[in-house]
Amino acid sequence: MSSTLYSDYDVLAQIYAEMYSQPYDEDIMQLLEKLFLQYLPEQGHILDLCCGSGDLTVPLLERGYQVTGLDGSEAMLNYARVKAPGGKFVLGDARYYKFPHTFHGAIAAGDSLNHMMNIEDLKNVFQNVFTALLKNGLFGFNMSMEEMYGSDNWDRELQAGVTDKLVWVWKQNYDLEKKIGGRQITIMQLKNGNWQRLDRVLSSKVYSPTEIISTLESTGFREICHYDLERDLGLSNSLGNAVFICRK
Repeated sequence: MSSTLYSDYDVLAQIYAEMYSQPYDEDIMQLLEKLFLQYLPEQGHILDLCCGSGDLTVPLLERGYQVTGLDGSEAMLNYARVKAPGGKFVLGDARYYKFPHTFHGAIAAGDSLNHMMNIEDLKNVFQNVFTALLKNGLFGFNMSMEEMYGSDNWDRELQAGVTDKLVWVWKQNYDLEKKIGGRQITIMQLKNGNWQRLDRVLSSKVYSPTEIISTLESTGFREICHYDLERDLGLSNSLGNAVFICRK
């Protein structure tokens, strides 16, 4: 059963998978090769944490890796299974789901870990990843920093989409004091000839690099590297997006 933390994504799966879902561009994959993949064995086993609709699973499979995707939304996983039939997909909450020592690497993309709303939940995820990795296994993930959430562009951004059976509006804001980003989403969906309205709020928590690194260290990770995607790695349009790479 989906946890309450992720249940709203069942409703949003169609928007994510059909309107936002797209192949990872070559710049991002080259960075992933440079920072992460080159240090894994050929055909190594990767945990795609919070895999969503499988956008990253596909290029990892194409490169010959074995991939297991974990996500809390069954609807998202249904899209992933169609998109990446060569992957293995597991329904579970990253805060609590326990894998045995199985993986050469684990990766969490798309700012998914910003949805851990307190440091205890984030630590639980890190601990579960640490347990799942083989000795010397790598963990890589990106998270959005306050620089992104606090920008005028993010706070004022309004997005919308229309299809024959779906209309949605997405507005974002950021609470500087609580360090919480909010996405207010209104969906109109055509079902059985009638339009139904759904309103959802998705929240994200901002952590400092110091908090993230300290939490990684407390769970046993070492050789922790922190990069700013724009300033350190030259990836444009990545304001406030940070990458962390560490080893078990």
